[in-house]
Amino acid sequence: MTHFKALTDPRAERARSCSLEEILLLTISAVVSNAFDRTAIADFGATNPEWLRKYLPYAKDTCSHEVPGKVFGAIDPGAFERCFTDQVSHMLGLEGCPATIDAIGCHRELACKIGGKDAAMCLPSRATSRSSWNRCRRCSA
Repeated sequence: MTHFKALTDPRAERARSCSLEEILLLTISAVVSNAFDRTAIADFGATNPEWLRKYLPYAKDTCSHEVPGKVFGAIDPGAFERCFTDQVSHMLGLEGCPATIDAIGCHRELACKIGGKDAAMCLPSRATSRSSWNRCRRCSA
């Protein structure tokens, strides 16, 4: 979670029952586990406190179902995306490894970070014209 330290906690100091890192870990872990609404995210935290505490203290238990929604509603989305992309590329450890990614994951920033890790990339491309095909060839050279 080191790459998320660049995010500013948008809450007032008195409203911080859980740390921003704890909210981010809870939410991201819950969403990866197919929790797609605030109640399911809170349920994930309530049923997995021991697992969450392997990574962060959660001294006051996990937060209520309202907190993640309020926090994510106030965080700068661009800043969160940059931090998330940095964290994912760091966790992948792709040095010297082949990497493939489908069209849903074709974000320029992520592709550049993977390429910057000396990974061999395979990005699908839909070259619908000769000019787009030539651009693809230039980028992959």
